Amino acid sequence: MSPSTPTLSNAQLRRAIVYHALLTIVLFAGAVFGFLHGLNQARTEILVPITFHGVTETPARPWEITWHDLAGWLERLKRHDYMALEPASFSAWLSGSIQGGRRYLLTFDDGLETSATAIRRIRRELGIGSVLFVTTDLIGQPGYLTWDGLRALASEAGCLVGLHGLRHIEPPKIIQTGGNLLAETLSAKEELERQLTASVTWYAYPFGEYDTASRNCIASAGLEYGFTIDGEMVTRTTDRLLLPRVMYLKGVEQTGGPSIADWTPPRGASTGSLHITLAIFVGLMAFRSAMRFIMLRRHLRAQA
Repeated sequence: MSPSTPTLSNAQLRRAIVYHALLTIVLFAGAVFGFLHGLNQARTEILVPITFHGVTETPARPWEITWHDLAGWLERLKRHDYMALEPASFSAWLSGSIQGGRRYLLTFDDGLETSATAIRRIRRELGIGSVLFVTTDLIGQPGYLTWDGLRALASEAGCLVGLHGLRHIEPPKIIQTGGNLLAETLSAKEELERQLTASVTWYAYPFGEYDTASRNCIASAGLEYGFTIDGEMVTRTTDRLLLPRVMYLKGVEQTGGPSIADWTPPRGASTGSLHITLAIFVGLMAFRSAMRFIMLRRHLRAQA
């Protein structure tokens, strides 16, 4: 026994051996459980739809962004192990055919020409597909895509086109002011389908505003997916017509609003890393206790 270890009777040694054996088992089990739990948290499956609007070198509104900053957010997602989910694979993810990992779905709202330019560049340089939600009354207006431009974008960049309403007005407000949201949505959907010669099943609520009545109108119009800007991730149990997105808004992090920064790193990942660190510390304690157990057993045999 080491000089720092007091002389113990055989009975005391046996009690100490049993104590350290039990302590080693408990600590080791706790370390393994904590490590696996932390690893599971760090690897939790995530799908975060994100949305942008205008992409310009001279942003004048909080929802506008430069190309440099947009590319920076996409790089930040990649750095935290996110992969882009292609719009065509969204239904497969929802059905569970695609599982595991961190993913994001890239979307743009309104149908701006600057968004189209960014979508093409993202596809060309990063190989990422996007969704563009358009407001049909704005097609052809200054700064917005024309029908020809929209068709070209869908064809050349593989962009999925969804509906953002006939008018860019909050759906609940249309209903409250006596408008016929269902008729407007059907009219816009039919025009968009006619122009694109393709089925339109994706919808984004203008301003992200919705209520039960507007949600039901969107369902009655035959739209399969409806997106809000509620700032959360999507789960497979989420209402398909109330799918949350995280919207880019300059400075929103300082006000505590939902931001892409909330997911880079993901909320559970930081907690998982803490659990893994604590598990390693407990594991080292278990190792120390095991060494003490071995030393005491050797001393007991030496006294026998």
